[in-house]
Amino acid sequence: MASPRRSRHALALLLYALGLAAKPMLVTLPFLCWLLDWWPLGRLRAGSRRHVLRALVAEKIPLLLLALGTAVIAVLAQARGETISTLGRCPPGCAWRTPR
Repeated sequence: MASPRRSRHALALLLYALGLAAKPMLVTLPFLCWLLDWWPLGRLRAGSRRHVLRALVAEKIPLLLLALGTAVIAVLAQARGETISTLGRCPPGCAWRTPR
């Protein structure tokens, strides 16, 4: 049987994946977790030991990989659906030009 810590991480990863499916804005969660580790929780103090810092970063890497995968899939899907335009089709400032 998996350790309680490992099963909690798996559950958190599953819930994060479901959250990403519902609201892609959640890609910011790994960065928010690192921010919370630094402040207000104070886990990333300047005097922290290396193994503590590695553990805090390592536990968020699966979340970061899932966020990156979701971002890549979203960009590819939008490019395929032609909802992403190149600068050649709309150079900078074209949105502010009024049609004549």
